[in-house]
Amino acid sequence: MLVTTMKKKLATKVFIILLLLSFFKPSVLSQQNSSIGAWEKVNAWVYQLQDFSVQGIATANAELAVIDYSYDGTEEQEVPKSDLTAMKFGKHPKAIVSYMSIGEAENYRFYWKDEWETNPPSWLGPENPNWPGNYKVRYWDPEWQRIIFGTSESYLDRIIKAGFDGVYLDIIDAYEFFQNERPSAKEDMIDFVISIAHYARNLTSASFGIFPQNAEELLEDNRYLSAVTGLGREEVYYIATNNPRPASETARIEERLDLLVKNNKLALVVDYATNSDLVIDAYERAQKKAYIPYVTEVGLDTLTPTYNDFLSGMIKANHDKQDSFFGLGGIGLWAVIGATLSGLGVFVLVILQKRK
Repeated sequence: MLVTTMKKKLATKVFIILLLLSFFKPSVLSQQNSSIGAWEKVNAWVYQLQDFSVQGIATANAELAVIDYSYDGTEEQEVPKSDLTAMKFGKHPKAIVSYMSIGEAENYRFYWKDEWETNPPSWLGPENPNWPGNYKVRYWDPEWQRIIFGTSESYLDRIIKAGFDGVYLDIIDAYEFFQNERPSAKEDMIDFVISIAHYARNLTSASFGIFPQNAEELLEDNRYLSAVTGLGREEVYYIATNNPRPASETARIEERLDLLVKNNKLALVVDYATNSDLVIDAYERAQKKAYIPYVTEVGLDTLTPTYNDFLSGMIKANHDKQDSFFGLGGIGLWAVIGATLSGLGVFVLVILQKRK
């Protein structure tokens, strides 16, 4: 009888423990997987850093948009939360991710000090000859990292406060510039991105998006691959502008991007082409690899037909080397027709007025 009573008490304890686990386990799994689940509906994206507008982003036929956190890059023109909300919940609802350079300092950002021109801090490196006003940074330096995240006034914190759904991290390949100076440069960049991811998700949620751009070789580090939501890769098929990338180079890039697909991460690819035949080719090749493509103009200052537009048949082959986005799939054609009809309408009205 005593043994039976003990067995009943033990069974009761086991039941209570299992019941408690049933409550706690789902939340743990949710935190691990939410970063994937929150982004799984993304089928197409747009990437515009210059001259973007609320209406343009809101109506773009995509589930993800990468824009700057400021209309002109300055503190005064930071995108207000109301504008961001309008972009998110417009004609085509989407997640909005903010561009943020972490491998170079930009002299038009809120953190820049004029005195750095003549008396630069130790972490500020040389100016990028290809991009005046952009300076390489020793990104492992705590002072630069505090500019990027960690205080209420830091770059990442401003982006989070504005209501962005993630960050698109640029100049990840800066580690290559510093490898001779600092043997640990590659590992330092990996650690930097992981620290940004942890910090952002602690402030927001596990689904906050982390999208480094380029340097896809870092995906071979499992910690890095685990930390990112996806990766943006420029010029997988066409180099700016309309120049095919050599097949051997594309194959090496795809090998790394396939790691993202295999791990349910987003492989965002952006190619720079304006010829409709090349645009179609880039979309078709990315489609076969289960990447999420966007083909646009290298200035990133205009919206062009998205992958969703391509799937709907909007982009038509032209077989004309001079063909450009202005003649894609009826967009330019209908714009010309519309403008012509509008002009004719005005002309007819003028004639009718004169007859009266």
